[in-house]
Order: sequence, then C-alpha cells, then structure tokens
Amino acid sequence: MSRVLTGIEYRQGMLSGGMSPAGLPFTVWRDAEISQEVRDAVVRENLLDLGGVYGDKEDATPVEYDLLRLVSADDVVEIEVFNRGFALLTTDDEELRRIDRVLALLGKERPGSGSEVPQAERSGIPDATAVPAPDDLAGWKEADRRLCRRFADHVRYEDRLYSSRPVTRYFGVDDLEYFIGEHESRGAGCAYAAWGILDYRPTRKSKTHAEKMLEKGLPEPEAILLRARIDTAPTLYRVAGHDAKAGTLDLEDVLLGGAVTAQDQLMSESIEDGVFIVARAFPAGRFRFLELAGPPLGAGMALEAIEFLKDEGMEFTREGLRRDSHMFGWLWDWADEWEANWKPPRIQNTDGDEFLWHTASFSVADQADTRLKLIGRGDIDHDEKGDTFVWFKEAGRGDKLPGGPTVLGKIEFFGDELVLETNSAERFAAARKWLEEMPGVVFRNVTTRRWDEADTDRPLDERISKPEDVEVTPEMVSAVQEMVEKYCMEWLDTLLPILEDKSPRQACRTPAGRRQVTTLIRTMPDPMGQAGSVKVPREAMLQELGLPVEPSGAASGPGAHTFSEQTHPLSSGKKVGRNEPCPCGSGKKYKKCCGR
Repeated sequence: MSRVLTGIEYRQGMLSGGMSPAGLPFTVWRDAEISQEVRDAVVRENLLDLGGVYGDKEDATPVEYDLLRLVSADDVVEIEVFNRGFALLTTDDEELRRIDRVLALLGKERPGSGSEVPQAERSGIPDATAVPAPDDLAGWKEADRRLCRRFADHVRYEDRLYSSRPVTRYFGVDDLEYFIGEHESRGAGCAYAAWGILDYRPTRKSKTHAEKMLEKGLPEPEAILLRARIDTAPTLYRVAGHDAKAGTLDLEDVLLGGAVTAQDQLMSESIEDGVFIVARAFPAGRFRFLELAGPPLGAGMALEAIEFLKDEGMEFTREGLRRDSHMFGWLWDWADEWEANWKPPRIQNTDGDEFLWHTASFSVADQADTRLKLIGRGDIDHDEKGDTFVWFKEAGRGDKLPGGPTVLGKIEFFGDELVLETNSAERFAAARKWLEEMPGVVFRNVTTRRWDEADTDRPLDERISKPEDVEVTPEMVSAVQEMVEKYCMEWLDTLLPILEDKSPRQACRTPAGRRQVTTLIRTMPDPMGQAGSVKVPREAMLQELGLPVEPSGAASGPGAHTFSEQTHPLSSGKKVGRNEPCPCGSGKKYKKCCGR
C-alpha cells in the first residue's frame, strides 16, 4: 500500500449555535504544493496511523474545530479535533500533541502556500474585514469567534503562560494543573487565558500580548473587540435575571454600580439568578459580551469576597480594577478555602428557635371532648375541610419577620391518637405542656428530623396529611413584595454587628460607612421560593439613605444597554477639596459633610 501523500485538506475555525463545520474555510495542498518539511513531520509524528476524533466538543464554547484530511494513493485519513487548545491545556494526550505539532506547521504555511477556497465559495462566510452594523448580533459574534481563535492559538503556543511567574501572579499559587483540572467546568482556564492575554506583563515596561496584537494589525472588527476588552474593567456582577431563550443575562455591578444586559447563550442556559460572576462586560456594537475574569460565587460568598479583595489592597475604581485584575484570580484559591470551611447556616423559625421538626404522638381518652377544648382555645383555628387544627399566634413586637399570624404547629386525630407537628424544640415543649393539661391526653413519643432531612421511612410522619400545592397568584406575589419592602426599609434602622452595632443609617455618617452599607445593599440576596419575582428594593434603600442610585433602564452611549458609564465606585482614589461639593450627593460642601 502506498502511503506517499498526494494531498492535504485542512479546515479550521470556531463553531457555535449549531453551526456546521462545512461552513468553515479550508485550505488544500495538492501534491506539488506540500512542502518537504510538512511531509517529514507527518511521517515523524506517524499521523497516518492516528485517524479518529480527539477532544470534547462539550469542553468549551464556542467550539474550536480542526479537521485534517491526509490523502495518499490508496487511503484517506481523517483527524477531527474539538477544542484542541483546551485539551492540550488539561490533558497529557501524546497523540494529540503529535497532531498539534503538524497542525501548527500547516498553520504557519497557510498564508503563502496551498489553495485557500475563494470567499465566494465559502457557503456564506462573512468578510472578516467588514465591520458589522451596530445591531448585527450574528456579525459581532462571528468576529468575536475569530478573535477567540487567535487567543486559543496564543495560549497553545505561548510557553510563557505555563511558567511559574504568571501562574502565581494570577492564582496566588504555582499550581496551574490543579486549578485547571479542579475548576474546568467553572471556567478557570478561560479566565486565566484571558488575563494572560489582556493584562499580563512580564515586566513593568513590557507590553501585553493584546497590545502586541493591535500593533501587528488585526481585521477591524477584531481590533474593535480587542480594544473594547482592554478598555473594560473586570468587576463583580450580581445576576439579577436571565433569559435562556434570548441568550441574555441582566447583571448589576456590585463594585462600580450600574447595570448591563449581556449576550451569552451558554451562560444564560446554565446560570441561576442571585449568583455572582467576575467578568468583563465589553461592548460589541449595541450589545455587550462577557469575558470571565474569575470564579463564579454563590449568593453567600460575595460580601466576604469583597472584604478579602479590599484587605488585599484592591482599589474599587475602574483604574484600580484594571490594574489589580490579577487579584480576581486569587478568588479561585479563596473560594476553595471558603467552601472547605463552610458550615450550614443555623436555620431558625420566626421565634429565633433552631429549626427542628418534631412529630409527637399523644393518646386521647375522649376525642370529642378534646376536640371541643381545642376549638375553644383562642390560638387554635379549626380547618373543617381538612379536619386539621392549626396552632398560631398573632404577630407582635419582637417578631423576626413582619406579617400576619404565625403558624406554630398542626394537630390531627387518628382514632384515639392525637398527632402534633411543629418545627422547634421550644414550640414542642410549649404545646406539650398545654396539651397534657387537657383531661385524658397523655404523651406517648416524639420523633425529630432536621430541616434538610427527608421525611421518608417515618410511619408517624406519613399519617400526617401533606399540604396541598398552592398556586402563587399575582396578588400573593404583591403581598410578599410589600412585606419584603417593609422589612428591608426597617432594616435600615436595625443595629447590626457587622456595622459595629450601628444601623445602616447611622453608619452612613462616614465615607467608610457609606461604602460598607452600599456593598451590603448591593450584595443582599433576593428572597427565594415560588415567588421568584419578589426583589429586594435596593434602589429605594439607597435613595432612603442618600446613597448614589444608578439608572438601570435606559441605554447609555454606543454599545451600551441598560448600563451607566457614570457609576459610583465603592472607593475612589480622587482627592476631594474641602470646599468642593461632597461626592455623596448631599449637596453640602465636603468639609461640612463627609470631610468632618
């Protein structure tokens, strides 16, 4: 069998949104066009025996794609590779490395050899030099895919990014293999690569790779996107909402203020509202695209992460965030430690008691008499339809939450047995006391289970009727929203340990206190549950305290969407003159307000 190469076809590009590889450009080398260097490399790396599929298309999006066809007189060998750069970064596949060395050689030869398929024959592939219209989302996405492909090539061939110095500067620890392997699904590799291209300087006078790319020259759409990335500061966003169908995320900037709607199909399909992401939301025409800059953080992690960054010296201004962008990388190790030391919160009921389900059994000598005595109590409501007795108390001063009556427990009868269910040891003890004061009622036993423990295999629990599903109506959502707003506005005058036993309103008397309260409000999680549209009234809370409130409805400037460029950072490096207007917006001079 003859294995002398008579032709090579190489197809390469980025795939997304169900795009077919057939739409990617390709180059063909016919017999005489194949250089001796390439022929020797194919033989040396034994590529004619490596046909097959390599990599995983699920590893990253958009998908980096390579298809190599090696044609000989008697055979055609196809090598298909998905996400080559990512696979090389995260695996030790020697066969893939052999393939990569040949593809790298072909990549260098493409501009001056072979026969590239004319633009008109590329199944509608757009001109790479034409700047898309501002509202051409598909055009900007295609330009960004081409730029990401250049990023992937740089990461693949730039040994400098694998050395100790940049790895330690970004992650804080010299262990690239651990972070890439442990946090692959969270985007650690992509975030590190983006920082290495956009921000890393081996010396203070060195240029970043992104700056070198611009100097060397790029097609104008890619140059626009690269400059946008460079000019946009990474920051911490709270996911206020998402739309998987539209592929959008509504983000609130926790560190700088303002809001932005970003286009990211994959993230919009996998994200949850209320979590936090570290990213650049850079403009692309009238849209915003995302570039990860650090780890995703759970709702309970953001405030502590901000305190960590502040303690490390990060300055929460646009200039400071760009300069200290590597510190966001330290959050990968910080998040590992946080999760390792995390303990479940102490879940309490509205009385402040630790939440622990109690299901107790009492024998009853005369059920009819016991029923009458229960109905006669002022704190018992008899649900005749379900034949259930509800033990409650009216809301009063000192309750943990505002609202109407609080349900303390539930009672049902089964023959000569009374079954009580309540959610704390204190409530069980109180109910047991007054139940045993009734003639003929004798305690038998009690079982307990934690709030997060399933109630299966518990015969006593199974006898208690399960509550019916309740349809959440707009009226119910409105009522809950009103209750949350009342609670949040009262919170402004509540003494808090985190503010050294001051209320948020009292803490706002100093610049440092205003910054801390602003952070607390911006990171406050929305209520969870069925009424998912219930929101913390952050804007009203900020207004009530005289803190800057960012507009979040109108577009601001070209490429922006629900984003304010006139944001209010948590701290500022600009010195304010004593006779200048106070930056807090009070209207007073600085020396008469925050400068005291």
